[in-house]
Amino acid sequence: MLNISESAAINIATMLLSHKKITEKQMEQIQNLSKESGQSIINVILEKNFASELDIANIIAKSYDLPKIKITDKNIDNKAISALPKNFIMSNQVLPFSLNNGNLKIAIADPSRLSVTSEIKTITNKNVEIFVTKLSELENGLINLSSSNQSKEISSVDNKVAPRGEDQELIETTSEVIKFVDDVLIKAIKNGVSDIHVEHFRSEPRIRFRLDGVMAIEKEFNRFLVKNYPAVVTRIKIMAETNISERRLPQDGAIQFVKKSVECDFRVSFLPTRYGERVVLRLLKKEAIQLELSKLGFEKDQLDKIISSITAPQGLILVTGPTGTGKTTTLYSCLNHVNNENLNILTAEDPVEYELHGISQVQVKEDIGLTFASALRSFLRQDPEIILVGEIRDKETADIAIKAALTGHLVLSTLHTNDSVGTITRLINMGVPSYLISSALTLVMGQRLVRANCPNCKKPDQINPKSFSSAGFSMEEASRITLYKSKGCVKCEKKGFKGRIGIYEVLKITPKIQEAIINNVSITELSQTAKKEGFLTMHDMGKRLLVEGKICLEEYQRVLQGEM
Repeated sequence: MLNISESAAINIATMLLSHKKITEKQMEQIQNLSKESGQSIINVILEKNFASELDIANIIAKSYDLPKIKITDKNIDNKAISALPKNFIMSNQVLPFSLNNGNLKIAIADPSRLSVTSEIKTITNKNVEIFVTKLSELENGLINLSSSNQSKEISSVDNKVAPRGEDQELIETTSEVIKFVDDVLIKAIKNGVSDIHVEHFRSEPRIRFRLDGVMAIEKEFNRFLVKNYPAVVTRIKIMAETNISERRLPQDGAIQFVKKSVECDFRVSFLPTRYGERVVLRLLKKEAIQLELSKLGFEKDQLDKIISSITAPQGLILVTGPTGTGKTTTLYSCLNHVNNENLNILTAEDPVEYELHGISQVQVKEDIGLTFASALRSFLRQDPEIILVGEIRDKETADIAIKAALTGHLVLSTLHTNDSVGTITRLINMGVPSYLISSALTLVMGQRLVRANCPNCKKPDQINPKSFSSAGFSMEEASRITLYKSKGCVKCEKKGFKGRIGIYEVLKITPKIQEAIINNVSITELSQTAKKEGFLTMHDMGKRLLVEGKICLEEYQRVLQGEM
């Protein structure tokens, strides 16, 4: 029997009563029998012969002024079935049976399903006609459909790679909306963007790409988006396997996208706003987790300090910086460097963005109590050598991470601070005793990402000598160095930038820095102590990149000047 909600069943029984197909006494009997037996009201009505399936179909058709249809295998058109995702058909118990001249005919047996009519119009871009059929006829149609492959899945399931050894073609669709979304995703993947923003404002909707950390409007998509914004959002919801009917609450999902020669995973976030739902798709590039530490752009001395720390038997290693500065890439590269079958490595992440071979990864779910802190506590009972905690957000997590680092575990995590020296102050402000910080903390990395000059069109930049001071150069230095800027060419699409470079600072906790932490010295004094120990700041590395011509002064100022 179809899954009919209690409220819908009561509505059908009430219609039968109002049309005198059942009496008030029978209505009372039906409700009592339903409570006693645990059966649905519809089952009771049919089993006790209070009314027939035909009676129910007739009453629904009459009450809602809908035509009736007798559904058989012979009158179901495969083209109609293919117009909707199979998972949508099965979950909503609607059966497409005819598609002709842009008109899609749908059979229902439960009037509560009328609420999805607008969703069907959005998904298919067709004129939708609703018909009423008998419960058993609709159920048989859905059963036959579930055992066949006629329905065209347009969710992310379709986009998964075919099993190895099978010559399976990806299902193509003809819908304009589906093609539009595919075009947006394919362009984003080929251009190497990190995020796609689909958003609606009072004036009009737009799509923006974040490329090399900078947002820009993709104007070529505007015209279609103005007329089809709700349909585009619904299409993305279907691909991300989220609830297409939910428009009031935020939702999160994921897409595994494979189309022809293009492949990428996406993390998707939906946010209700005043003028429509806003969608952000984060591209999860698999090549990012396969990078070797030596290819991330660290100075040799920095790299030596990192390798020394991550190959130690215990300690706390923190990576700091704003969102989007490559912290996850750095942490995963560290894990890739030490990962082998002799080590038990556990991670707690929110979300788990990439699958790491041979590493047990846990998805944090705060709504059910699976927090970073609770996951970390459980990890300590799982006999690990190395633990990665996605982020230290509170004192509880910090306390457990430090305890783990002091009891024979290597712990890696992130903290949102501006620089590595400020991380120590942040931990103290969270309530962690300074003596524990000095004992557990072994290394702190601060990092940013800057757009690199395009090497093909790089030219000497004519800069006022006074502007050099913004990067910390003296007037004497300014008189003898040349800075460079790319003017834009075909290879960089006239942007003047090609790719991004990491700017890092690596603070190794030496005995003298430990002593300074215990003595609760100021940030300025701590920074001075670190520099005496050979510590180079992000500004020092940025100045080197400027002198080498790898970045321009404007980019240095955009990314680092606010941190000075």
